[in-house]
Amino acid sequence: MTDYATLPVPSDKPPEEYTWPERRSEIYDLIEEAGHPRNLERTQEQLGKRYGVSQRQISDDIQAIREYEAESVGDDVRANTSFVCEKAVRELMEQGEFKDAARLQMQYFEWLQEAGEEDKPPDKHELSGDGDGAALTLEVTREVVTDDDDTDWDVDGTP
Repeated sequence: MTDYATLPVPSDKPPEEYTWPERRSEIYDLIEEAGHPRNLERTQEQLGKRYGVSQRQISDDIQAIREYEAESVGDDVRANTSFVCEKAVRELMEQGEFKDAARLQMQYFEWLQEAGEEDKPPDKHELSGDGDGAALTLEVTREVVTDDDDTDWDVDGTP
């Protein structure tokens, strides 16, 4: 896979003559500067004109850059998120904030599920007693909440 983050953008030829990796490298730099593809100063159509390609090609380039980014930073992001979450849960537990700790842990687990790292948990868990023959069934209910407006939510459930 081409490393768009380190591939140099040529300064000695016009953008219409860039190879596809060079074009994607420059688009990668633009996205990195803007923080997100939606924040680019130019539309996909304007970028297409700059490089002499179609808007559809620019859309494909941006998708390829997203896939590159997901593959190249995915493991680091998962590891860092795991470390941060574990520390936050420990600190919440030490502060006696058990509900907040459980909520954070569940949000982390759901994030892992969405990323394909964990299987969905069963709705019922069977737990054995301590030898007295008693059994405990714990039923877990999950509320599915969709966020159609791309609002970012904090751990406490506030936007």
